[in-house]
Amino acid sequence: MLSLSVLGVLTAATLSLFIDPDHVGHVTSSYHPSALLSVVNSTTKKLTFSVDEARNNASSSGPAYLSVQPGPLLQHHGDAIKDMEDKIKTPTAYGFSQIFAYTVLDQRGKPIRKRGMLAREKIVFIGGNVDVGMEPGEVSFSSTRVDDEGRFADLHALFTETKPALPPGSLVRFKQILSVIYEGSEYTLGSICIDKYVDRVDLRLYATVDVSCD
Repeated sequence: MLSLSVLGVLTAATLSLFIDPDHVGHVTSSYHPSALLSVVNSTTKKLTFSVDEARNNASSSGPAYLSVQPGPLLQHHGDAIKDMEDKIKTPTAYGFSQIFAYTVLDQRGKPIRKRGMLAREKIVFIGGNVDVGMEPGEVSFSSTRVDDEGRFADLHALFTETKPALPPGSLVRFKQILSVIYEGSEYTLGSICIDKYVDRVDLRLYATVDVSCD
């Protein structure tokens, strides 16, 4: 029983998954006193969010926001899970996978088109009723290049490699902190609680990094 989260750069093969809609939502903590900004899943259109500290302290040209847009939610019944470059991550899967496209934005909400940026994620396993090979509180890190249009992507999945598939009621939770390395400095832009169910993933976006994700 495996959970997968993979950061990667969007490629031409995957860009067709992420067509910008005319309506782009924008969420800030002023509308959500609890600091929960929004829940993102397969029904969500593209929206913009950030951690309060980054939005309030960013320079006009530096990273201040992320936009996120879900790709299709794919249900797997023995077929392969593929990453952002259309490469096979696991050849046989029973569960789901979904790619989320991110774009780094400045204070004005414009994409930052600059070479050399990196996206980093810190993942903390919170818990659940599925064995994903991690202990509660265990931390992992990964990073990926941000492309010249300010974009990167994240692949989420929960699956088994052999039958039987996970039973109804299966759930695992993670906390994810997304940051961007820009001109030698690190900007924390995303505080996300990840709820992976047997058939979908919900991303709970928060305005602060001190949420417990329980």
